[in-house]
Amino acid sequence: MATKTESGRKLALVIGIGKYEHCEELQNPENDANDMSSILESIDFIVTKKLHLKRAEMQHVLIDFEHSIEPGDMVLFYFAGHGVQWEVCIKDQNYLIFTDTPNLDGAALNKSAINAQNILDTLSDRNPYVTIFLLDCCRKYHLRNPQVNARDPGASEPKSIGLKAMHKAGTLIAFACAPGTIAIEGKGERNGLFTKHLLKNIKTANEDIQMILRDVTNGVIQESESKQIPFVTAALLKRDIYLYSQQTKRPHKPEISDQDLNLDEEIGCGAFGTVYRAEWISRHNIVAVKRLHLTQLDKEAQKEFFNELSLMHSIHYPHIIMFYGACTERGKYALKSTAENNKSNLDKADGHSEIRFVLLSPYDKLRLVGRYWPVHEVNKPNAVVLFLHGSGEHCQRYRHVAHFFNKHQIPCVAYDLRGNGLSEGQRGFIPRMDAWLDDLECAIKYIRENLNFTMPLVIYAHGTGCINCLAYILQRKKSRLDCQAMILSTPSICLKERPTYLAYFGSRVVSSLIPGLRLPLNGNYTNEYTDDKEIVAAYRTDPLVHDEWLAQTVCLFLKLGHLLETTEIQFPVPVMIQHGADDNITPIKLIQKWVQERVKGNDVTFKDWPGHNHEIHNDMRRENVFNHALEWIEKRFKIEQN
Repeated sequence: MATKTESGRKLALVIGIGKYEHCEELQNPENDANDMSSILESIDFIVTKKLHLKRAEMQHVLIDFEHSIEPGDMVLFYFAGHGVQWEVCIKDQNYLIFTDTPNLDGAALNKSAINAQNILDTLSDRNPYVTIFLLDCCRKYHLRNPQVNARDPGASEPKSIGLKAMHKAGTLIAFACAPGTIAIEGKGERNGLFTKHLLKNIKTANEDIQMILRDVTNGVIQESESKQIPFVTAALLKRDIYLYSQQTKRPHKPEISDQDLNLDEEIGCGAFGTVYRAEWISRHNIVAVKRLHLTQLDKEAQKEFFNELSLMHSIHYPHIIMFYGACTERGKYALKSTAENNKSNLDKADGHSEIRFVLLSPYDKLRLVGRYWPVHEVNKPNAVVLFLHGSGEHCQRYRHVAHFFNKHQIPCVAYDLRGNGLSEGQRGFIPRMDAWLDDLECAIKYIRENLNFTMPLVIYAHGTGCINCLAYILQRKKSRLDCQAMILSTPSICLKERPTYLAYFGSRVVSSLIPGLRLPLNGNYTNEYTDDKEIVAAYRTDPLVHDEWLAQTVCLFLKLGHLLETTEIQFPVPVMIQHGADDNITPIKLIQKWVQERVKGNDVTFKDWPGHNHEIHNDMRRENVFNHALEWIEKRFKIEQN
């Protein structure tokens, strides 16, 4: 019978781009992507669909999709739009063209387009069950040829037509046309010719994908009278791969009753219900269940509900490994179950769980991706920590800090600031400081209302993240932030060289004249940040970090920094400001002076760390920093460790 993904899911990323700024627009891709998404959803794929993306947006989407892939998943990537082969500077490379790709010479494609082979490699490296690439993009894209441009401004590169064959073990790749040729645009029709026949055949039940593509090829050849011939290359490691199996269309949905479930810990909450860690008594399994609280779901709500279910895979309990079933009746359960009927799985857990959640910013409805690290002790937690990360990084870089606090029965929460990590938003751009402050309020509301934490909340901020707290105190004096203590680690207030008024004025002029100008803010990540060489190496290869900010945002930071240096700040809660004595990014002498002259409050502590650099939580002796922070929190809230 059909080979299938066993415990894995079926994930699809569907891209359609037709609205181009610098080259010929295409009519079909938007319809192609919409129709492909619909038919894939009808055969149980979890689909991410995006239309008319810019290159930067596509990079963000790819990272998010890549991180959603788990070993054993079936992965399908579909692209409809312009594509081009370039064989001069870098041989045999295919590039996908995005809405903002300029009409430039092929040598610059690596910076303005995205290499399709790189996408294939990245997705395949996540160890999926199989990776399927469907590329309806062998359309001619005219590149400017510097060698002949002076004689003929409209000339195109002779080697920029069609796409080249691609290779990767465990993959199947289908091109709309043979290498070096172009696809026929479906003028006057809803879909391109290749996609038209994909849609016609892809839903065939219990049919191997290679047989489906053979039917697609025959259909395209016949309709085009051999003018277009699809091309398929396969390096599959599995047999009989079915996109749609009738036997798996309706998975078994176990009957689950209150009497058969022992709900012993709440581990998350969503729009449609609450997730619990539980014991499935009759099957001797430890499971995660979502208990629904809605009376009924309309069609749109059902779609959102199942989208939410698809995110349950990010509850990283070592013993919760696959989606099992769901029903949409009040009081019923959606369940993720272990594959083994072995309760001892719980004993194998390393004690560190991680739950991913998504916030909707009240400022502009951007999706902000966060992490929650719960504790699993019997006793109720005494405090909760919220991390605010620094410039250009993301919240997962604080996982090790969260694990330390977890050991001492303190749950932790963090989120990627807008435009950072997996959160939506343009890299290096903050429209207004109000956007950051609204996002912060939203995260605290999640902690209070969704996680139902009423214990003291401690904000642990680093670098630029400290500006969040300070700006809130200065700009929203009438609405007190719902936190009971703050730890500001290496606040990026006083720079190594204070900007002059002329520099500040110049930044305002530049940001108004060239709003898209990007400026390096973090510089090269070296041991000036941390003396841990492994962390330095990991940062340099981390795809989620960035080091450039829009001039407009830099101007905002300079303005706020000047305000903070010249204004008295009255802290309404206990605050500890800690700093590395060897920090060359924000020198400690300037910070000490700022604390002495400007920082006021009933409980203000300054702690310097000799021998530590900018990221004291990442230095080799970071355990001392963690223990000191823990002791400081325990004294403020009289926490007794068991």
